[in-house]
Amino acid sequence: MVTWHLDKPLQVGPFELRNRVYLPAHQPGLAEGGRVSDRYVAYHRQRARAGVCMQVTGATPVAPSVEWADICLWNIDDSVIPGYQRLARAVRAEGGRMLAQLAHPGPTEYAGAQVIGASRDFSEVSRQVALPATREQIEAVIEDYAQAARRCREGELDGVEINAAHGLFVASFLSPLTNHRDDEFGGDFDRRLQVTIRILDAVRAQIGTDRILGIRLGIDDLNAGGLRPADGAQIAQALESRVDYISVMVGNNNRYESRVRHWPPTPARPGLFRDAAHVITDAVTKPVAAVGRITTLALANDMIDAGDADLIGMVRAQIADPKLIPLSLVERRPEDVRP
Repeated sequence: MVTWHLDKPLQVGPFELRNRVYLPAHQPGLAEGGRVSDRYVAYHRQRARAGVCMQVTGATPVAPSVEWADICLWNIDDSVIPGYQRLARAVRAEGGRMLAQLAHPGPTEYAGAQVIGASRDFSEVSRQVALPATREQIEAVIEDYAQAARRCREGELDGVEINAAHGLFVASFLSPLTNHRDDEFGGDFDRRLQVTIRILDAVRAQIGTDRILGIRLGIDDLNAGGLRPADGAQIAQALESRVDYISVMVGNNNRYESRVRHWPPTPARPGLFRDAAHVITDAVTKPVAAVGRITTLALANDMIDAGDADLIGMVRAQIADPKLIPLSLVERRPEDVRP
């Protein structure tokens, strides 16, 4: 007899989520001019109506970005606030919770003055060389995050997720693969955490404790000389007092192989990052979210039963069938789900 865990509520920060299945950060390609469109609202309303417990926008740049032009929301000025309000109200009307993932591309940027990171680094993908961020640039990025968080609160969103994965700006400071500094922002373990800590604190000061603050944390660079899951567990333990949940991710967008492996193609085995999530679940007390080719609710339930995670993120499964949750979780008709 299988014990069903997915329909149990979960406390995340100030909110009780109605179940254990959420729609993690991704780009549905429905933004228009960097703003929330009617189609963007309809897309998220549909998933909230189906019963997903929480939704996160795709990575949203906090500074102008060449890489993320034309494909996603931008949070660089107050013009994003009215769209956020429409989106938040639509999702909450269906019983869901809507968060924004805030990000700075850093070393993964394709061109321009924003190709900066912890240290000099060459991208195999964009063929760009990221330059070490100066103290002034670091301070500016921290302020960009703070102002973006303010807009999220004024936009009535239920919270913010900070992207500290994929080799982006924040992740570049956490990893020894990309952080070779010898100042207060690099060197030993504690100094590599300082940029992340300051961003989390600046964001929390803007959104308050009545909103969710999560982090998408890269715990394995999938590259020699980079982070491994045991390192990620140490980072998670150091940061957990500042966040309400930790979403586990692997890979680096600037390295060909790990870029492919952390956006797993169809032949990749389902649930391929569950072991990585389990390492973090064992290390912290805050809720841990797992993602990565979790293709069925049966697999999602098994992952919670095994203690891999507390919250399960499913994107492609909910694009394939927006009615995934009522059919398989509520109505118990998994045979009718479009795979």
